[in-house]
Amino acid sequence: MNPYNSMIRVGRLLRHNRITPEDNAEELQQYFTALESHMIGRSTEEFFKLFPPIKNYVEDGSWDYPSSLKFKQKLGPFFTKKSFNKLLMTHCYENPFISELGTALLMSASTLHKRKTGRSIMETYLSGSSVPVRVEQKVPKKPHLYLIK
Repeated sequence: MNPYNSMIRVGRLLRHNRITPEDNAEELQQYFTALESHMIGRSTEEFFKLFPPIKNYVEDGSWDYPSSLKFKQKLGPFFTKKSFNKLLMTHCYENPFISELGTALLMSASTLHKRKTGRSIMETYLSGSSVPVRVEQKVPKKPHLYLIK
């Protein structure tokens, strides 16, 4: 399996809605597991030659070219098990094929978690944290007095 060809093919299928993360969550998670194992030890330089970051030199809050180069240097010369998933989920959304894969990875994981537990990942996270839950309370409206001139 050539991982680069498969990334482009699956990215195209996702982009044209031929497969969706909600309907094909299990298959996509299996694909990402296989893709991750094929990317371990591959050169990051080779990846960025095939999927170059957008050369946006203006800092507008999105990824710009210098920050993409810094991230590439932080990855190191070869992909590890964690670095490829981190790249998919957070740092390469400017490339159209990789952005589709990153979104599909997150959505399929969320769909599987919701099927398994009946709650979204965010609901599960918030139930275990100290973040207060907002409760809607029905408060009777008080009549307002208006001064009419």
